[in-house]
Amino acid sequence: MKIPFLTRLQPKKIVPAAGTADAHQAEQLLIGILKDLPELLFGYVFDSKGNALLASYTVSSAYNPHQLTVRNGKLLQTVQQAVATGVWLGGPCTDLAVMLDEHMHYLRPLPERGWYCFAAVRHADANIGMVKEVLRRATANLVS
Repeated sequence: MKIPFLTRLQPKKIVPAAGTADAHQAEQLLIGILKDLPELLFGYVFDSKGNALLASYTVSSAYNPHQLTVRNGKLLQTVQQAVATGVWLGGPCTDLAVMLDEHMHYLRPLPERGWYCFAAVRHADANIGMVKEVLRRATANLVS
């Protein structure tokens, strides 16, 4: 029996989930992101409605998407609740960027589908404007 979180991750390869149409679309999304952002360290597409990882990419087996999906999902949910209750003024949560010492993590929710897209890059390789634009373009056809 193949258990996803016990399976070794394959570096520098996009790994889609089971052969569903959503997994195929998520795989194509990551292919498009990698084409425009080859410096990507780690990326994945997660279905928060179905609570499933649709596709992932990593340059190192040390980056495990199964560990991050729950944390990032909870973070997005908390931010969206804060916006909905008026704690934070402004419109809906369109994206979320977290700056660490050497890395930048960027989350782009796709509320129409109940998905979110995650990308991590080194500060030395890309800036927030680049990452934001690449993910905006890659997800634009999924939103409509």
